[in-house]
Amino acid sequence: MVVLDDFDEVRPPPFTSMLLHASMESERLTPNVWHDPVKKITLRGLNDDVEAIEGCEVDVIARLSSRVIEADPDFLVVKNCEETFSYIFERAKLLGINLQLGREPTRNHSPRDTS
Repeated sequence: MVVLDDFDEVRPPPFTSMLLHASMESERLTPNVWHDPVKKITLRGLNDDVEAIEGCEVDVIARLSSRVIEADPDFLVVKNCEETFSYIFERAKLLGINLQLGREPTRNHSPRDTS
């Protein structure tokens, strides 16, 4: 049996993160999830590499999903996280896209969906 020294420093694992910024196309101050598409998503990765995903909304959301799965970050960092993800998930649901942003497959739902 090995006795551990409680005074040894324990370092956290090397977590990775990805910053995400979403822009919606809207004439209003507050976008309407039923009418206003996701226009652009900007991702900033571990090495400060920046990728802007633009184009058809279906392609933007699908590319977001594939980039997050490919990069496999431990954390997604998003300003106004609840509103942003709720909006993107709801738009994906309306468009029939099964958005995957985690390591485990999920069903198509919005984050607040409890059913």
